[in-house]
Amino acid sequence: MKEIIYLDTQFLNSFLAQKNDGLPTLKSHERAEEIKDALESSDGHKSGSSIEAIFKTGDFEIPLVFKGPSGEIKGVWRPGTYSEEKAIASQTEAAKQIISTQMHDNALEEFIIYLNENTEDIYVTELTEDKNCIGKYVTKKSTFNIIDFDYLIKIMQADIIKMFMFDELDKKLDEINQQLKNIPKAQKNTKEYQQMNSFFKDRKVEIENTKKQTISELEKVEKMLKYLKEILPNSTFLIGDGIIAPLKEEFLREQGKELSFKYGNSSNLEITLLGKVTGKINSSELPQLNDIDIVLQLHQMIYFILESLKLTKKGDHIVSPVAIYFE
Repeated sequence: MKEIIYLDTQFLNSFLAQKNDGLPTLKSHERAEEIKDALESSDGHKSGSSIEAIFKTGDFEIPLVFKGPSGEIKGVWRPGTYSEEKAIASQTEAAKQIISTQMHDNALEEFIIYLNENTEDIYVTELTEDKNCIGKYVTKKSTFNIIDFDYLIKIMQADIIKMFMFDELDKKLDEINQQLKNIPKAQKNTKEYQQMNSFFKDRKVEIENTKKQTISELEKVEKMLKYLKEILPNSTFLIGDGIIAPLKEEFLREQGKELSFKYGNSSNLEITLLGKVTGKINSSELPQLNDIDIVLQLHQMIYFILESLKLTKKGDHIVSPVAIYFE
């Protein structure tokens, strides 16, 4: 059984129309009632996962996108940790949706059979360096991540992240500062007090410098995410083993931010992607922009930024998805 999270119904409509000399439809009232009964008795489960934000003392990480510098202060403290649809088919509009969903799910099975019958001509089962796969369909099963740039931009709030990263360290500094203030005035001329006070000031400066560096890095990442959101064709992407697939919102069975939250860091969960290979990332270096190919080189800027965020790498294939599902 397939748990489908993405299905390009426009593509499958075209496939069905060409295969059957027109797009088949189901209109009978009896059929709608039959579908209703089947749907009510087979309410499926929903699997869950989530994108993770890892907090440590002096450390913050959004997997795949950003990892802040460590704020560990040696000799002071050991880093601590922070803690299917179900519809009533009594009316025609509801019945149409159920019938349409069932038709497209069945069409996916027909398309898979069609590809298996035309292996090598239009279909490959592996993406390899020594074989040109562009223009062919591929089925790829691998671990994956769902990246939604709208969702990530909302997460990337520098002030909030800074608070979580340095809250524990700031508390420790405040405790030391209070201890220094409570030392009797007569003892403040001692060598021990001077050493302790000097140590406190040095650590405070070190932490403030780390804060500034972290904020600078966060703002840099935020700018890159906003830039990518503006220039990429979609806000939501599937990142798999050697592939990147843009996801059209209208073909997702759940919202992009919901998928990103559920599956954003699914390192041990495998998913199957069926789609058409449309390109390959041949270069991810920063373009020089100093010759007659400046317009074409601007396009490489996208791949440079994607690799900077550790989302893609040289050699990855770009796949236009037909279906994405769990098995």
